[in-house]
Amino acid sequence: VDLGAVVANAQALAERLGGVARVAPVVKANAYGHGAVPVSRALAAAGFGPFGVATVDEAIQLREAGVGGSIIVLYEPPLGAFPDAAQMGLDITLGDPRTVELVSQRPLVERERLRLQLKIDTGMTRQGLRLDDLEALRLPLGVLAGGVRGIWTQFADGADRDLTDVQLARFDDAVATLRNLGIEAPRHVAGSAAVLAGVGRRYEFARPGLSLYGAIPVEFSEHIGPAGIELRPAMAVRARSVRLADVPTGTAVGY
Repeated sequence: VDLGAVVANAQALAERLGGVARVAPVVKANAYGHGAVPVSRALAAAGFGPFGVATVDEAIQLREAGVGGSIIVLYEPPLGAFPDAAQMGLDITLGDPRTVELVSQRPLVERERLRLQLKIDTGMTRQGLRLDDLEALRLPLGVLAGGVRGIWTQFADGADRDLTDVQLARFDDAVATLRNLGIEAPRHVAGSAAVLAGVGRRYEFARPGLSLYGAIPVEFSEHIGPAGIELRPAMAVRARSVRLADVPTGTAVGY
């Protein structure tokens, strides 16, 4: 694994964002197989963050390895994991109306320790609070307002400009609704395909994943074509030859 390539890719993506949105690297699934701890350390040393992971366990691994700053758990964890997340200073995503209600009912001393991220479902339909949910959750969201550290959404296809325009309009409506409830926090919407397509750069953060490691998302290639950016593959697989043989032309070689 070439950590220098990962850092160079992050810098190239930051330039693509025009210096407006900051790169918040996604290092879930062991940094897509590249090693979450060494990748996060290298990126943190280069000034990048916060980091996005899938689970509380992944985030705790980074904390125990000395990775500081904000770490966002991008998928809503079970309620039983909230105390560990609070102890480790992790940002926890809330994406289900029932969870918002339950967390708002926790004792004040517990709520004050939580760092929360609100995920808005604008069309990905994986998880997230819909706009009508926000209206119905005015009271519990008001209770949690002081602990909200971020507001975000996820694109169904970050390279489809028509679809992302629809999702961005819904997201902005949700942000306006939350602002009326006293909730204002950094926003992030763009994954790799959207970053390469120049979508979502007006918000505070972007969350590239695959592109950090030198891969162009297939949906970008299908919709737009060449990315016009130099990304370096961060992983090479090498093996030592176990046998070399000179044989006549036409010799059969089986599997």
